[in-house]
Amino acid sequence: MKGNYNFNNFYLINDYGLVMIRLDLVKEKVYNDNNERFIKWLKLINTESLEEMRKIAKGDEVMEQALEFMEEFLNDEEIRNVYDKINDVKYYAKKEEKVETAKNMLKKGFSLQEISEITNLSIKEINDLKKQEI
Repeated sequence: MKGNYNFNNFYLINDYGLVMIRLDLVKEKVYNDNNERFIKWLKLINTESLEEMRKIAKGDEVMEQALEFMEEFLNDEEIRNVYDKINDVKYYAKKEEKVETAKNMLKKGFSLQEISEITNLSIKEINDLKKQEI
């Protein structure tokens, strides 16, 4: 990934924790006109398509550079693989938390329906846990 960094992708991820805010670009600019600039950034962040982002960023050098950096980031296979692994770990950690919560609720006598509603686990998953506990 190119840019103003002397780090390879591994260190870029570790040092920034996948939070890619180009403060090196923003700090050189002073924006104190009013809240319009902040609102424009919020709109950029909240878009649902890359095309929409390009429209919002058009004509703003800093936003265009940030968008270019983001596109490079998203197109970097090594970074995407690490990001996917992190998401997998988070998913399984959350699943394990739900399972532990469900086990505790079973011990306290909650109904299967209540446990399912609270943990978002299926009735089948909860029944399987119940069988394991016996």
